[in-house]
Amino acid sequence: MALSKQPEARARQLANLTTPPPAEVGNERSLVHGTRSERKLAPVRERHARELRERYPGLDDYRLAILASRLAKIELATAWLRPAGHCRPDPQGRNLRNC
Repeated sequence: MALSKQPEARARQLANLTTPPPAEVGNERSLVHGTRSERKLAPVRERHARELRERYPGLDDYRLAILASRLAKIELATAWLRPAGHCRPDPQGRNLRNC
């Protein structure tokens, strides 16, 4: 659509075309579940790595990193899905269904 030739209308149109100010550092406006956000994943992954190292001391670093990363992603995804009602425990309260 072309800009108006009337000065007032043109000024309003141009005002609508301005870009918003940049987002502040550390904002999470576009964050959904966090499973791809390094900032969200890092602390959860580190916690899982510590727990895995304590539980399985013979586990090599490569496998430890893979397991910690997967567990962190599963935890964040489940935390996002559960409040929306997508994840429910089975009747014994052990496994998640409909996840």
